[in-house]
Amino acid sequence: MYLLVILIPLLSAVGSGLVGRYLRGGAGLLASVWVMASSLLSFVLCY
Repeated sequence: MYLLVILIPLLSAVGSGLVGRYLRGGAGLLASVWVMASSLLSFVLCY
């Protein structure tokens, strides 16, 4: 369970970086939403 807390933010950071390369315009908003959703998911999975 604790590995998910470490892996999900790492995957979200890599995913937001890749999205930022392809989508310049709304990449910041999409990346922030993705990071928030992944952190919420990891929080729910832990508790």
